[in-house]
Amino acid sequence: MKYLSKTLILFITLIIIHGCGQSQKRSNTTNPIKSFHNPSDLIIHVNPEIRKHKIKKVAVLTFGIKRFAKLDYTAKDINHKITDMFFNQLSVNTNFNLVSKEGIKAITSPYKIDSFNKENFSNAISILKNRKIDGVVMGEISRYSERRGTALSVSKPASVAFDIYLFSVESNTILWSASFNKTQRPLSENVLEMGSFLKGGGTWQTSEQMTLLAIEEIIRRFPKPRY
Repeated sequence: MKYLSKTLILFITLIIIHGCGQSQKRSNTTNPIKSFHNPSDLIIHVNPEIRKHKIKKVAVLTFGIKRFAKLDYTAKDINHKITDMFFNQLSVNTNFNLVSKEGIKAITSPYKIDSFNKENFSNAISILKNRKIDGVVMGEISRYSERRGTALSVSKPASVAFDIYLFSVESNTILWSASFNKTQRPLSENVLEMGSFLKGGGTWQTSEQMTLLAIEEIIRRFPKPRY
């Protein structure tokens, strides 16, 4: 309960300020709420050579669990769930030619590898060679901890951390990567989290909500297909 009153007061104040600003700037098409982004939560790296690679057909392999990852009891099969979230968002919001989930299973099942992390990224790329696949997305989860409490009050907030990589299959090179690392804090401690706070319903998020919001942002900043 210690976070509740401060957060609600600041939230109401910010909504009032935002509402007043909107009434004065309706001609501005930029949404200032959506523009608020805390860059420390999500770090994107782009290989300067990425434009030299024609990436149009992409495989998304099941993300791995990092060695010594901090996962709680809610995180059963969480690497599969986050992979599905990413695949679904990528298929809906980009124009890549994605290898189907059935197609991925047919390729990887003979090797009896359930998921891929940094220790076997190279093996995964070698499996995809000579299959007319240009890029492969792989990831690694290092933390997934559920909130303790309710949407209005918590004793422990949700906490999530993972990395996602886009490799060139031909050159075995990382073309693009995203690192997400967030433990939700009270809005009263970090006003820069206002955007994700509102998108999450203006409440303490679950780890699943936090992950989905992160993936949506990652997809918005994902490279475009190159033909």
